[in-house]
Amino acid sequence: MRCRELLIGGTVAVLSTGAAAFCAPDAPGACTDMLLQSTVTWDGAPMKYLRTRHPELTIRTIQFSPGTYNAPHIHEAPVYIYVMTGAFEVILADGRSQTWYAGEAFNEVMNTVHRGGNPGTTFTKLVIMSPSMEDCPFMTLVTTLQSDGPQCKEDDWRDPRNWSRNGFGQWFWH
Repeated sequence: MRCRELLIGGTVAVLSTGAAAFCAPDAPGACTDMLLQSTVTWDGAPMKYLRTRHPELTIRTIQFSPGTYNAPHIHEAPVYIYVMTGAFEVILADGRSQTWYAGEAFNEVMNTVHRGGNPGTTFTKLVIMSPSMEDCPFMTLVTTLQSDGPQCKEDDWRDPRNWSRNGFGQWFWH
């Protein structure tokens, strides 16, 4: 059995998910599970982080009623999803799809049109983490993308105005 112990308000909560846990021998009661470690998104595309001087991290939960799917959209920033309850299906514009179940985690596709939802008969609850940048929406609907283009404007590392010398004469990007 896989267990993860979390300290929540002075109380230890144990979460079980079914595989082996790593427990530190020098810290009794402290266990960790590797939920996801990857260099690619679930469809095999390489992971990419936005270049920005204004980073922003968002962590949210989203719930889907049975049979509910969102509108076609893209993510311009990385999105990592953990399925807490139920099942979650992602369908790409080309028809490929994949479904994850409670206790599973995955890297969402970036800049690829898709939609996601609950193919099951019970509620689905997700924890979603997105390291992004200020003023970058969590998702951009296809209709917005077609009319306004991409919403997240990365800082251009090729622009010489984004470079300076430090006190040692070394160049750095800011």
